[in-house]
Amino acid sequence: METDNLGPLVQFARFVNGRLETFPAHTRRLQYYAISHVWGKTEWLQVNCLCHDILASLEKARFINEQLPALVGSTAFWMDTLTVNQRDPAEVIATVQSIPAIFRDAQKTIAVREEDGIYDCCEKAVRGFADYEELVRKLIMHIDEHDGDDYRESYLQRLWTLQEVLLSRTIQFVISNNGERKKLSYEERHQNPYWYRENVVRVLDSLYGLAHAFEFTSNDGSLRGITDFMKAYICSGTVTSERRLMRGANENIFTNSFANVYASSIRSATEPRDYIFATMPQFPWYHYPEEAARMTFNEIFLNFYEQSTRNGHRFACRITRSMITIQDCHNADHAWHPSGLQPEPVCLGDFLKLLGQPLEGAIGSENDYHFATTTTINEIDLGDGESISTMLDILEAAMRFSPETWAMSHRGGELAKYGAWPESYDSFNRYLLKTCLEVDESEQDLDEIARIRALVQDEEHRQNQDDWIIPQSMKLLNMMFASVDKFQQNLPMQGDWNAVKGEMQDHWAISLRQKMVLLAAMVSCRIPLSAVHWASEHLRPVRVQLNGMYVLGLLANHYTSTENEDKEVGWKMFCGGRHVSRASRGKDLALVDPATKMPVGLLPDFADNLQTEEEFVKRMSVLYNGLVTKVGSGNSFAIMNVPLSMVNLTSRGT
Repeated sequence: METDNLGPLVQFARFVNGRLETFPAHTRRLQYYAISHVWGKTEWLQVNCLCHDILASLEKARFINEQLPALVGSTAFWMDTLTVNQRDPAEVIATVQSIPAIFRDAQKTIAVREEDGIYDCCEKAVRGFADYEELVRKLIMHIDEHDGDDYRESYLQRLWTLQEVLLSRTIQFVISNNGERKKLSYEERHQNPYWYRENVVRVLDSLYGLAHAFEFTSNDGSLRGITDFMKAYICSGTVTSERRLMRGANENIFTNSFANVYASSIRSATEPRDYIFATMPQFPWYHYPEEAARMTFNEIFLNFYEQSTRNGHRFACRITRSMITIQDCHNADHAWHPSGLQPEPVCLGDFLKLLGQPLEGAIGSENDYHFATTTTINEIDLGDGESISTMLDILEAAMRFSPETWAMSHRGGELAKYGAWPESYDSFNRYLLKTCLEVDESEQDLDEIARIRALVQDEEHRQNQDDWIIPQSMKLLNMMFASVDKFQQNLPMQGDWNAVKGEMQDHWAISLRQKMVLLAAMVSCRIPLSAVHWASEHLRPVRVQLNGMYVLGLLANHYTSTENEDKEVGWKMFCGGRHVSRASRGKDLALVDPATKMPVGLLPDFADNLQTEEEFVKRMSVLYNGLVTKVGSGNSFAIMNVPLSMVNLTSRGT
């Protein structure tokens, strides 16, 4: 039970003579600390202060035994490992609803970092940094000392710790210290030689993002608050924010650029539903569904969309009903609502990719979707050997068209999940197999030849499975992007990519090419790469021409053109826009069936934060060809918003 004056009734704990006593109390009637931590690899373990087992990692059990008593003293505290019965799912769900109040009402939050990223030596190497730029410079100069070390900083990779930090006013950072560096396995090092260098960039990005969310600016308008947060995090200090903890009814997940900052976040949770339950309850207009414990992720997502719409926080649905289950669409308006078959997210960035930009205007406004231009669609034929160079050209063009989207996927770790070093095709063992098979069988032991043939068949079979094709495709795309990214100017990676292309030669299997193009279209159209199997079932990559510009899009598998398709000419479709404001214009674009006016595919965003104003105007002129009017001097222009219902193919002269 919760009232405005008392807060929710939850279970707290207190050390008494070395033993732990638990008791219920209302959050606003008690002085207490809240403990924020990551779970790690858990098992049922015994700790000194209790007579029963708890669900915890070995490292966390050691922390509870050796560090926690001194940190909290005789003060009451809340720590889910100790105060929530993890064997009771109903109690766990009930507690989740109270977490915003638990951390908001706490005297302070004690944030427990694992020692698996920013180690003691790192703190010494960056000590005294004045700002973020100096922190980056010092840590990157030091990072080669961690070749072979696990450098992930798991506190920055879990979803619930993000919510707990955002809900806290004062945070004391401590390290659960075992004094040992964690090492990568041989397989992990072999998979990606660049691991520790890439991960230090992700750690720094994640730390900056967390600091940004906790304290955007100090009272004097500088970024001192962000620097103070990072110093406290790295040096086990304490930081306090002056921001208002209670969110307003006019705020949502897009407020203060939260959705943009975390669009590529790999922060993860145990259940797909957690990406909603850990981000939305901070807003007073969102409420847990009554049947949350029994609802699927898609049911919870649709409920979230309905609550957002009902409370004036509408957003564009990127994956619509008509893209996935067109048979469930009664009319065009219904078709633009979210599909009930969204891919289940495996990280925060995945969840945020399901959300489009906020919608302007009232429900049913003509601004909800409008005509942009007519497009020509071509299927991508990868069946002949000559198409390899064409495929690579298509992929590189997609990367150059959407540099921000690709950079976020690469730098955030989504594209780099399996590293950037594809499996070699010219290893000694394969060369040996090829050599043995070329020798006359009369000079060989027939049993040995049979064994070698079996090995070759097994290898060919392995390379035809998704478990091999998907990681290999992502490694190739990751390396390719790192070599063409204009912001990296990575000469070593450019050399590596040219070497890999030469090494592969005739090894571009059709299955590998198909998966690479699909994954590239997913990155460009902001579909989570974790959903590759879902995407294979529902979408296919297509090449889309818009007034002389080519982009890589995704089209519903169920969609078949009513025109007679000519592979050379293609067929016509509409491009539908969702936004009219300068901040969102050119984003969340859809391929629209000209006959039904229903969205059946996705296009890359034509606008991003890296564009100059001149580049933005040029893109809009292509996207809204014939509907753009120049206004005054400079780059000012106006765009006519034409409802889709008013446009037919014949009326456009196509």
